[in-house]
Amino acid sequence: MEVESTKRQLEETEVGDAKRVRVEKSREGVLEQCKRQIEYYLSDENLRYDAFFQKSIRESEEQWLPLSAVLSCKRIQQLGVSAEDIAEALKGSQMVELQLEGVVPKAVRRSGGRELPTLEERPVRKQGLKENRSDDHHTAGCLLKIANLPEEAGWEMVKTELSKRLPAPREKPQTEEEKASGRKPYIEYPIKFVSQPDSTGTCYAHVGPFDRDQEVIKTWEPMQINGQSVPVKLITEFSEAMNFIRSMPPVLQKRRERDIARKRAEVNSKPILLGGAEFASIDHLKKCLKEVMIASAPGKSVNKKTALVLEGLLKYHPSGSKKLENYAGFKIDVSDKATKSGETTRCFFVLKSDGTAEDFSLQKCYLELTKNPPFVDGGKTEDSGKTEDSGKIEDSGKAEDGGKAEDSGKAEDGGKIEDSGKAEEAPGSEDATAPGSEAPGSEPVANAAE
Repeated sequence: MEVESTKRQLEETEVGDAKRVRVEKSREGVLEQCKRQIEYYLSDENLRYDAFFQKSIRESEEQWLPLSAVLSCKRIQQLGVSAEDIAEALKGSQMVELQLEGVVPKAVRRSGGRELPTLEERPVRKQGLKENRSDDHHTAGCLLKIANLPEEAGWEMVKTELSKRLPAPREKPQTEEEKASGRKPYIEYPIKFVSQPDSTGTCYAHVGPFDRDQEVIKTWEPMQINGQSVPVKLITEFSEAMNFIRSMPPVLQKRRERDIARKRAEVNSKPILLGGAEFASIDHLKKCLKEVMIASAPGKSVNKKTALVLEGLLKYHPSGSKKLENYAGFKIDVSDKATKSGETTRCFFVLKSDGTAEDFSLQKCYLELTKNPPFVDGGKTEDSGKTEDSGKIEDSGKAEDGGKAEDSGKAEDGGKIEDSGKAEEAPGSEDATAPGSEAPGSEPVANAAE
């Protein structure tokens, strides 16, 4: 099989026998991570929310934090460092001072007499609302904002005007099982839901999906309702999109999530062609690049085949064309940007012809890639045009999401390409229609604003 052959070639040329590689840190690496971790503990970013450390520091007239408090922290314990190691790690730190009793380190504090930030309540992270998902909020149909509505306009008027611009209702394709059961084809309506206009003359709508929906909607001129110009725009703010989604009837919210899962499974199950290399799916591409990143020594340049894949992928980055200016190759190295917890990460760097290097986020590339994948069977290829007839990739390794892989990450087993999974469709799960646009014989969905 072509993809399996590609995979084996990659393992031989780039990864070797590096399955489930865990990178061992040198002592210098451990001390550097220890330094970054303690600098983070004493930073405004952490102390703004860290009541325990704030209390301990304020109990000291000179704002020292006992080293025992630092050594009790889980991340410091995981590094396996002693008080003496911490003293060595903090030599030369511009952010943290060390207090000694003789030669024994006793406490640390912020350099330069910096005042402590005002203690704030740590914001609660909302679960399930991931802004950087592999799909955006228009994946299962576009979310629209309709503004400047006349006072007398209701959602029915908006629905009527929108329907003039959208594709006609169509029969939803049936599976063989549905055909055999004698179930009548379901009629898909392009308008899923329209909210009641608010006091500012603004309402929202969920429409589609249909071919090139976002591109088409971006070209729309304002609607004319009762002689008033009414602009229709795609929702761009994540928070605004989520507020609208939450206002939709629960049945529509669940159906939308199911449609997103189905779309994601469809995208992740098809082979793609990137940089002249064929991958079983986008997930396969991610696994390949992650294993290359984990198995390679920091500072190592990737070979030509991997570089072609990365070049093709980087073109999907929002700033890809700029990052590829004076491009001369790629390397794998440790990022100079530590995580909030002070841990170091690896990432790919673009090497420039002037000798400089710039890192980039694979996650941003993947986000755009999933919106318009270069499917093999779809006849589409990436803009670079570097497609070899054989579709073989002789390197590129394996990788999982994100542009930055933790040093402690694990490579997936090289012998198998995992199934990305398929979204399960509940029996009889037809699309809900918008208020006033019900399919014949169906129950109308209540408007959320009513």
